[in-house]
Amino acid sequence: MINYNRLQILSDLLPVTGTLQKEDLIIKPIAYKDLCDVVTDFHTHNKKPQGHKFSLGIFRTEITSGEDYSGLSNWIVEDFWDGDEDNLVEDEDYGCNYDLVQDVYVLNIDGKAVCAEPKPDEVLIGVASIGRPVSRELSTRNPHALEITRICFVTGQSIWSDNEFIKFNKDHASPIPSIFVSEIFKYIKDHYPEANKVWTYTRVDEVGAYLKAAGFTIEYTQKKTGDWTKRKDASIRVHSDRIIKNRWVKQLIKEKKAV
Repeated sequence: MINYNRLQILSDLLPVTGTLQKEDLIIKPIAYKDLCDVVTDFHTHNKKPQGHKFSLGIFRTEITSGEDYSGLSNWIVEDFWDGDEDNLVEDEDYGCNYDLVQDVYVLNIDGKAVCAEPKPDEVLIGVASIGRPVSRELSTRNPHALEITRICFVTGQSIWSDNEFIKFNKDHASPIPSIFVSEIFKYIKDHYPEANKVWTYTRVDEVGAYLKAAGFTIEYTQKKTGDWTKRKDASIRVHSDRIIKNRWVKQLIKEKKAV
């Protein structure tokens, strides 16, 4: 069993080096189940969406520039290592020790021995689900519009989180979210050329700087929060307190002015 108290202490040892570049990122479709798993584990105030039209994941590739070993960019640190040194052998592929009994790699971070596993070549760092507008009124009024119903990133709440992503904060100061949203627009234009606009929502206490950077503007701010009126309302209600939201819009196709 993982000792999370020890991991909290261990996290102080992890250096944050390097910066992700756009060329380190890959955006591609993911399964609805995978989207839901990430949202369930990491979204701060929303449950998984009720279906989707498609979902995308943003991955980072293996970082080959800089001091990867010291920055731990390509390692998942699991716990402190307290094994027997007689069981250690040198692993030529990764240039570190390997514990033959515990079946783990052993790294030395500032004099502390830790258990670690190499990350996959593509590390998932965020997901987005896109579908028809949830609002029946908006969907009827604009049948070609789409809505980003969830955007969620794998954050430091998990030992599997990307060490290059630790600098994230609630305002999404990293450029990665805006890059992700911009790539979502490109995907929509390529695969849904009839889509003329995209909506999404944020709580009013969220800055949404990454949406602004991607070209979204606030179209409408709710006056009050409403109650669900659909069946199974208790099961689909978000698990945060109801709060007023901003509706953001991105125009993909310029609307023709009425003559």
